[in-house]
Amino acid sequence: MLANTHVRRFFRRVTLLWAVTQLANASVTLWLLLSESLATFLVAKTLVSWGLTCSAILVSTIWFRRSMTRHGILAPRGDPAPSPTF
Repeated sequence: MLANTHVRRFFRRVTLLWAVTQLANASVTLWLLLSESLATFLVAKTLVSWGLTCSAILVSTIWFRRSMTRHGILAPRGDPAPSPTF
């Protein structure tokens, strides 16, 4: 599957998405650590971290499904998978 250029391109781009997500998470963490009390930091860090991570998972999943369907690698939803021929 990795020989397919569309798959490689997707994984290159999703890697950048996760890099940006983690950079944003680190930046917010540092800002919160330097500007908020410990109690506020703990609550806000947890919420922000979960929010960013869940958002990135959702975007990655939807993006993968659409990208692979568009290039004919996955069958569209509702279409039966083709039967293997022997």
